[in-house]
Formats: sequence, C-alpha cells, structure tokens
Amino acid sequence: MPAPNLQQQVTEVPVEIVGGNQFGRYAKINDAQTWNMIVSDSWLVPYAGYKRVVEVDSDLVGRGLHSSTIGGFMIAVIGSQVLKITKVGSHYSYLIVGNLATSIGEVYMAENTAKQIAITDGRYIYLVVYSSGTAVLRSSAPGGAINFNTQFDNASPGYIAYQNGRFVMAINGTASWCLSDFNNGLVWTNGTQTVGGFTIKPDYVQACVPTPSGGNTLMVFGKTAVQMWQDVGAAKFPYQLQSTSNIDYGCVNPSTIATLNQYVVWLAINEQSGPVLMVCSGSQVEAISTDGIDFKLGNLINPENCTGFLFQQDGHIIYQFTFISDNLSYIYDFKSKLFFSVTDENMNYHIAREVVYFANDYFFVSLKGGDVYRFDSTYTDADYGDDDIRQLPRIRI
Repeated sequence: MPAPNLQQQVTEVPVEIVGGNQFGRYAKINDAQTWNMIVSDSWLVPYAGYKRVVEVDSDLVGRGLHSSTIGGFMIAVIGSQVLKITKVGSHYSYLIVGNLATSIGEVYMAENTAKQIAITDGRYIYLVVYSSGTAVLRSSAPGGAINFNTQFDNASPGYIAYQNGRFVMAINGTASWCLSDFNNGLVWTNGTQTVGGFTIKPDYVQACVPTPSGGNTLMVFGKTAVQMWQDVGAAKFPYQLQSTSNIDYGCVNPSTIATLNQYVVWLAINEQSGPVLMVCSGSQVEAISTDGIDFKLGNLINPENCTGFLFQQDGHIIYQFTFISDNLSYIYDFKSKLFFSVTDENMNYHIAREVVYFANDYFFVSLKGGDVYRFDSTYTDADYGDDDIRQLPRIRI
C-alpha cells in the first residue's frame, strides 16, 4: 500500500539582524548577542571607540577621573599620582599635583564651590586646592592639613559626594556617614551635628549619593538597603530621615553607583537576592536586568570586583559596567532599553573607567594602563597612539 502523501510544513522565522543581548538562561531559549554595537534608528551602529590623548605610564592603572567646570581642567588619579590635565588648542598636557599613599584600588572624587576637589582612597582624604593657575594637594595623613583622621580615630574614608555646601562621605566599615564643614573640606567634626547613621538594618554604609533632579534628597546606601534622607537645614543636624520610604536593595560595590539626568544606577544585592541591576528614577525603583543577564550575574566568580559609570552620547544615556576578575563588560542603553556586550580589541573586558565630559569631549582613565583616552562615536577602533590602531570586533549573533 503506498504511503500517504504528506504535505511538507514550512515556517518562516525572521532573522533578527538588529538587536541586543537577549540571550536566555540556556542557548536553546535565545542566544542573541551583540558586541561593540548599539541600536540607533533601528540600525546597528558602532559603539564609541577611543583614542589615547594623554600618555602617563603604561605600568600604572587608572583609578579615577574628575572634570572641574569651575577650574577648567580634569583631575586624574593614575597609580598614586594626582594629575591636573589641561587642554591648549588641540594638545593635552598634565602636571603632577601630588601623590596618594596608595597606588591601587578605586578612588572617589567630589568638588565644592570653594575650589576644593576631594579625593578618598580608603585610607586618607586628600584635597586639590586650586586657584588661578596653581593647584596643591592637602591630605589627612599624620601632620597633614585635613583633620579627618585625627577626628575619627583613623577611620577609613569612603565614597564622597557634594551637596548643598558640604562634602558628604561614607565611613567605611561602620554604620556612619559624616559631613565636612560648610564649604571647607579641610575641617571635619565628629559630633551629633555632623554624623548620621544607618538604622533600618544592621549594615555598613557604602555610599551617600545626592539624587539628580531630586532637590535635597540624599540616598544613603548600605550593603543590603538604601535609606532616603532630606536636607531640611535643621540646626542640630541638617538631614532628616524619610521614615516612610526606603529601598530593600543595597549595593555590591559603591564604584558601580552612577548618576545622570534623573537616573541613579547600581549593582544591587540584599540578604535574599544575588546581584541585579537597579535603577532609581524619581520615586520609582526597578530592576532592569533581564533573565539572561541575571543568570550571568548570579554565576560570576567575583562580582564585587566591578565598576560602572553613566554617560550620554548622541542622545543615548548608557550605563557601562565591568567585572574585572570575570573579564566581562556590558552596557545598558536607556533609549533602546537593550543590553550589549563591549570589549577591547582582544574580546576582553572594556578598558574604560570613570567617563567625564570636558572641553566638549568625553574622556576616561583606563583599567589597563595609566593613560587617558578620548571616548567618541567618531572613533570606530582602539587608537593607542604612535600608529597603533587596533580594530574593535563588532559581532551580532
């Protein structure tokens, strides 16, 4: 008996040429990934490349970068060196202002309106005090001009920010955060009028972050939660705890906290949750990482060795975050609401740390070598100078 005539079933499946990292927990769910490109006007376009503009020392590591609007220069920390970088015409030059007591690890920087730029390295507070054409470095080391370490029994200074005339700083390894004297980072007082606490959970303060577009609100990060404070200008202590609201996620590492426009973004954890990417926008707080990204984050070897930053380029607000030990870098584009992978020329983690805007351009210090790079979408490759231009791989699966 002849076999029945079976009609062949054909299904058309669209090929997603344009897209981001939408991979699932397993490859059979979804394996879509994109390297070193983003979506713009429904097309894939190259992610920003970079060009070295300041060569310092390839054996050192970039630790932090700050752009001073008042001073008209950048301050870079590379190894133990504190550099003042200026631009004349198309040329960039630097002057060594001084040296820190440490040469590795994250540093945090903030500036007040009294021409003082504060730097913390987990050991001391330093101030770049500048005036017309000059800049000097002060520190809280023994015999130094800043009194923080003597006031706080050699406590470890952590993440530092500026709000309403004062530096606001987390004290590492404690549940406390403190305020500088008004517009004077040389003076710190250990007292009830200048020291706040973290009270909602038994936790350590990780960072104090003024919310962008949030008026006088201050987010005080612990490891497992965030308290919201308001600067009400009270005489006894200027900040008042908002007891009706908090966030039940702290941060893995304060170096992942970044602010821009109305966004505060950080890599978050709490007692019941592994790493997730969180964003606070106004009064709304949400996790923006996908199932695939969450699975990747949950299987990292050392998620605490990470850093992140926000910047805006060509109309796209982008958060870039890197896990150094795990050799991974991702970006999240708030415009397309997509994740992408970013790398160096060898498909290792991206070299950028701490992007700033200066003289109408973006710059970063490098996680691999002590140099400063211009970061721009007009570059499509990695330009290390001296005709050493290396192609960045651009891949879509």
